[in-house]
Amino acid sequence: MDGDEYYLIWTNRANIRSGNLPEDCFASEKQKSISLPVYEPKIHEETLKCGKRFVMVTLKIPMIYYRLYPGVEMGRSPTGSRRAQSRSGNSEFRNMPTQGTLVVQLARETDVRDKSLNEYVQAMHRDQIALKAESEQVRNDTLNRLILICLATISLCALAITWVTRDSLAPLVNVADAVTDLTPKDLRLKLHGEELDPRKMPEELAPIVQRLQESLDSLDKAFAREKRATADISHELRTPLASLLTTVQVACESLELLKSTSPH
Repeated sequence: MDGDEYYLIWTNRANIRSGNLPEDCFASEKQKSISLPVYEPKIHEETLKCGKRFVMVTLKIPMIYYRLYPGVEMGRSPTGSRRAQSRSGNSEFRNMPTQGTLVVQLARETDVRDKSLNEYVQAMHRDQIALKAESEQVRNDTLNRLILICLATISLCALAITWVTRDSLAPLVNVADAVTDLTPKDLRLKLHGEELDPRKMPEELAPIVQRLQESLDSLDKAFAREKRATADISHELRTPLASLLTTVQVACESLELLKSTSPH
């Protein structure tokens, strides 16, 4: 067996142990094994009397052995005499079967196991540190990528919203430009020299353009009626005003003549 492995096999009358273990190391274990049930292995870890710590396996096995008396062979008497043969039938001189127990203990020092376990724990700890660092790096890289993706997405969304908004508001901007270009002499909605057609406008804006065009037409008609009324009134008042002006001029001239002819 290896240097860190030990064994002990003992019965009520004899024992065999590994030579690399002090004789009294398993002394306490012998006393404990007496109360063990048979055929039930016991596995435990314990520091023995010799100061070494072991992982131990103990198994108790029942056995039957024969006690031989001096000069008596198994099944035979010591001599071939008739007396001996007659006495060989007595149970006191027969081969006496005796029941006992056989205890087998195997042990292994825990130093090598503990050393291997510590090395495994340290290696696992190093692996955990490396894995944690790698995970942190992956997390940071993923976070940076997500930030870049979010910024790119926000920028694209802003551009898309701007383009959609401009495209959607273009008809309204055209109407605003047409209203800005209105003059008192021309109250028609025109864009780039062409009159706006409500039928070509978006469905939501067409009624507004239609009502605005009707209002401007009504206003243009009102201005036209006002111009005609002013022209008619001025035409009607032209002759009376001319006569009145002539009368006033004649009166003024007569007054001047009277002033010039009258004595001082």
